[in-house]
Amino acid sequence: MTGRLIVAGCLVMASVAGARADCLSDFSNVNKINASAGPYEISGRVFIAPTATATPETPQTITTVQVAPPTSFRVRMRAVDIIVTGNTKGWIKSAGASWVAIPPDKLPELMKDAPLQGYFAAGGLSDLQCRGIQVVDGKPRLTFTYNAVIGGRKAMVSAYFDPDSRRPVAGESVIDTGGTKARTVTSYTFDRAIRIAPPAP
Repeated sequence: MTGRLIVAGCLVMASVAGARADCLSDFSNVNKINASAGPYEISGRVFIAPTATATPETPQTITTVQVAPPTSFRVRMRAVDIIVTGNTKGWIKSAGASWVAIPPDKLPELMKDAPLQGYFAAGGLSDLQCRGIQVVDGKPRLTFTYNAVIGGRKAMVSAYFDPDSRRPVAGESVIDTGGTKARTVTSYTFDRAIRIAPPAP
Protein backbone atom coordinates (compact mmCIF):
# COMPACT_ATOMS: atom_id res chain seq x y z
CA MET A 1 0.00 0.00 0.00
CA THR A 2 2.80 2.39 0.93
CA GLY A 3 4.44 1.79 -2.42
CA ARG A 4 1.23 2.61 -4.25
CA LEU A 5 0.85 5.85 -2.29
CA ILE A 6 4.39 6.87 -3.16
CA VAL A 7 3.82 6.17 -6.86
CA ALA A 8 0.51 8.04 -6.79
CA GLY A 9 2.17 10.97 -5.03
CA CYS A 10 4.93 11.06 -7.60
CA LEU A 11 2.38 11.04 -10.43
CA VAL A 12 0.49 13.95 -8.82
CA MET A 13 3.72 15.94 -8.37
CA ALA A 14 4.71 15.27 -11.97
CA SER A 15 1.28 16.40 -13.15
CA VAL A 16 1.50 19.63 -11.12
CA ALA A 17 5.01 20.32 -12.39
CA GLY A 18 3.82 19.73 -15.97
CA ALA A 19 0.88 22.08 -15.51
CA ARG A 20 3.20 24.77 -14.16
CA ALA A 21 5.54 24.34 -17.10
CA ASP A 22 2.62 24.57 -19.54
CA CYS A 23 1.35 27.70 -17.80
CA LEU A 24 4.76 29.37 -17.98
CA SER A 25 5.07 28.39 -21.63
CA ASP A 26 1.61 29.79 -22.40
CA PHE A 27 2.34 33.08 -20.68
CA SER A 28 5.81 33.42 -22.21
CA ASN A 29 4.39 32.86 -25.69
CA VAL A 30 1.50 35.31 -25.38
CA ASN A 31 3.60 37.95 -23.57
CA LYS A 32 6.41 37.89 -26.14
CA ILE A 33 6.30 41.02 -28.28
CA ASN A 34 5.20 40.17 -31.80
CA ALA A 35 6.88 42.68 -34.12
CA SER A 36 4.52 41.72 -36.95
CA ALA A 37 1.59 42.98 -34.85
CA GLY A 38 3.05 46.46 -35.25
CA PRO A 39 3.55 49.43 -32.93
CA TYR A 40 1.34 49.90 -29.92
CA GLU A 41 0.53 52.34 -27.15
CA ILE A 42 0.11 51.69 -23.44
CA SER A 43 -2.02 54.18 -21.55
CA GLY A 44 -1.40 53.99 -17.82
CA ARG A 45 -3.11 55.58 -14.85
CA VAL A 46 -1.44 55.41 -11.44
CA PHE A 47 -3.50 55.65 -8.27
CA ILE A 48 -1.50 56.23 -5.07
CA ALA A 49 -2.89 56.13 -1.53
CA PRO A 50 -1.86 55.23 2.02
CA THR A 51 -2.29 51.49 2.46
CA ALA A 52 -4.69 52.08 5.34
CA THR A 53 -7.21 53.86 3.12
CA ALA A 54 -9.15 52.99 -0.01
CA THR A 55 -7.39 53.51 -3.32
CA PRO A 56 -8.51 56.88 -4.74
CA GLU A 57 -10.54 57.12 -7.93
CA THR A 58 -8.52 60.03 -9.36
CA PRO A 59 -5.10 59.08 -10.80
CA GLN A 60 -2.07 60.96 -9.46
CA THR A 61 0.00 60.13 -12.52
CA ILE A 62 -0.88 59.50 -16.15
CA THR A 63 1.69 57.83 -18.41
CA THR A 64 1.67 57.08 -22.12
CA VAL A 65 4.16 54.62 -23.57
CA GLN A 66 4.51 54.12 -27.32
CA VAL A 67 6.53 51.15 -28.57
CA ALA A 68 7.79 50.49 -32.09
CA PRO A 69 9.23 46.96 -31.85
CA PRO A 70 11.86 45.80 -31.63
CA THR A 71 14.08 48.69 -30.49
CA SER A 72 12.33 52.05 -30.09
CA PHE A 73 9.96 53.56 -27.55
CA ARG A 74 8.70 56.83 -26.07
CA VAL A 75 7.50 57.47 -22.52
CA ARG A 76 5.40 60.55 -21.76
CA MET A 77 4.61 61.62 -18.21
CA ARG A 78 3.40 64.91 -16.79
CA ALA A 79 6.91 66.16 -16.05
CA VAL A 80 9.19 64.00 -18.21
CA ASP A 81 9.37 62.86 -21.85
CA ILE A 82 11.84 60.15 -22.92
CA ILE A 83 12.67 58.89 -26.42
CA VAL A 84 14.91 55.94 -27.25
CA THR A 85 15.58 54.83 -30.83
CA GLY A 86 17.35 51.71 -32.02
CA ASN A 87 18.38 50.78 -28.47
CA THR A 88 21.40 53.03 -28.96
CA LYS A 89 20.32 56.68 -28.68
CA GLY A 90 18.10 58.44 -26.18
CA TRP A 91 16.82 61.87 -25.26
CA ILE A 92 15.04 63.26 -22.22
CA LYS A 93 13.08 66.44 -21.60
CA SER A 94 11.65 67.91 -18.44
CA ALA A 95 8.54 70.09 -18.49
CA GLY A 96 9.36 73.49 -19.94
CA ALA A 97 12.92 72.50 -20.86
CA SER A 98 14.65 71.49 -24.09
CA TRP A 99 15.57 67.99 -25.18
CA VAL A 100 18.88 66.69 -23.81
CA ALA A 101 20.76 63.67 -25.15
CA ILE A 102 21.07 60.82 -22.65
CA PRO A 103 24.78 60.02 -22.13
CA PRO A 104 25.67 56.64 -23.70
CA ASP A 105 26.91 55.29 -20.35
CA LYS A 106 23.50 56.05 -18.76
CA LEU A 107 21.45 54.36 -21.48
CA PRO A 108 22.04 50.75 -20.30
CA GLU A 109 20.53 51.58 -16.90
CA LEU A 110 17.50 53.12 -18.57
CA MET A 111 17.09 50.09 -20.84
CA LYS A 112 16.72 47.74 -17.85
CA ASP A 113 13.09 48.81 -17.52
CA ALA A 114 12.51 49.40 -21.23
CA PRO A 115 9.17 48.04 -22.53
CA LEU A 116 10.89 45.88 -25.14
CA GLN A 117 11.19 42.50 -23.41
CA GLY A 118 7.49 41.71 -23.22
CA TYR A 119 4.08 43.34 -23.34
CA PHE A 120 3.93 43.09 -19.54
CA ALA A 121 6.89 43.48 -17.18
CA ALA A 122 7.78 40.04 -15.83
CA GLY A 123 11.23 40.36 -14.28
CA GLY A 124 11.53 38.20 -11.19
CA LEU A 125 8.33 36.40 -12.14
CA SER A 126 6.83 34.15 -9.45
CA ASP A 127 3.47 32.67 -8.41
CA LEU A 128 2.25 32.64 -12.02
CA GLN A 129 -1.38 31.57 -12.36
CA CYS A 130 -3.02 30.81 -15.71
CA ARG A 131 -6.68 31.63 -15.07
CA GLY A 132 -8.06 30.86 -18.50
CA ILE A 133 -10.74 33.05 -20.04
CA GLN A 134 -12.33 35.40 -17.52
CA VAL A 135 -14.97 38.08 -18.08
CA VAL A 136 -13.32 41.46 -17.49
CA ASP A 137 -15.34 44.66 -17.97
CA GLY A 138 -17.96 42.57 -19.73
CA LYS A 139 -15.56 41.00 -22.24
CA PRO A 140 -13.81 37.62 -22.36
CA ARG A 141 -10.10 37.95 -21.57
CA LEU A 142 -7.30 35.41 -21.45
CA THR A 143 -6.07 36.10 -17.93
CA PHE A 144 -2.79 35.62 -16.07
CA THR A 145 -1.81 36.76 -12.58
CA TYR A 146 1.68 36.74 -11.09
CA ASN A 147 4.22 38.56 -8.96
CA ALA A 148 7.09 40.48 -10.53
CA VAL A 149 9.73 43.06 -9.67
CA ILE A 150 8.95 46.45 -11.20
CA GLY A 151 11.17 49.43 -10.52
CA GLY A 152 12.91 47.44 -7.80
CA ARG A 153 9.62 46.74 -5.99
CA LYS A 154 7.53 43.58 -5.78
CA ALA A 155 4.29 43.97 -7.71
CA MET A 156 1.15 41.90 -8.07
CA VAL A 157 0.21 41.85 -11.76
CA SER A 158 -2.93 40.93 -13.67
CA ALA A 159 -2.45 40.64 -17.45
CA TYR A 160 -5.36 40.43 -19.88
CA PHE A 161 -5.17 39.35 -23.53
CA ASP A 162 -7.73 39.08 -26.30
CA PRO A 163 -8.40 35.32 -26.59
CA ASP A 164 -8.65 35.47 -30.39
CA SER A 165 -5.78 37.74 -31.41
CA ARG A 166 -3.75 36.93 -28.26
CA ARG A 167 -2.71 40.56 -28.09
CA PRO A 168 -2.65 42.44 -24.77
CA VAL A 169 -5.68 44.61 -24.06
CA ALA A 170 -5.40 45.68 -20.41
CA GLY A 171 -3.61 45.08 -17.16
CA GLU A 172 -3.21 46.08 -13.56
CA SER A 173 -0.27 46.07 -11.15
CA VAL A 174 -0.23 46.84 -7.44
CA ILE A 175 2.92 47.80 -5.54
CA ASP A 176 2.73 47.99 -1.75
CA THR A 177 5.69 49.87 -0.24
CA GLY A 178 4.49 49.45 3.32
CA GLY A 179 3.36 53.05 3.67
CA THR A 180 1.64 53.60 0.34
CA LYS A 181 0.01 51.50 -2.32
CA ALA A 182 0.40 52.29 -6.02
CA ARG A 183 -2.13 50.72 -8.38
CA THR A 184 -1.41 51.11 -12.09
CA VAL A 185 -4.20 50.42 -14.58
CA THR A 186 -3.16 50.03 -18.23
CA SER A 187 -4.85 49.67 -21.60
CA TYR A 188 -3.23 48.66 -24.90
CA THR A 189 -3.94 49.97 -28.40
CA PHE A 190 -2.21 48.75 -31.57
CA ASP A 191 -1.67 51.46 -34.19
CA ARG A 192 0.61 51.16 -37.24
CA ALA A 193 0.66 54.96 -37.53
CA ILE A 194 2.89 55.19 -34.44
CA ARG A 195 6.40 56.36 -35.26
CA ILE A 196 9.28 56.83 -32.83
CA ALA A 197 11.76 59.40 -34.13
CA PRO A 198 14.51 61.56 -32.63
CA PRO A 199 13.25 64.89 -31.29
CA ALA A 200 13.31 67.87 -33.62
CA PRO A 201 16.48 69.95 -33.16
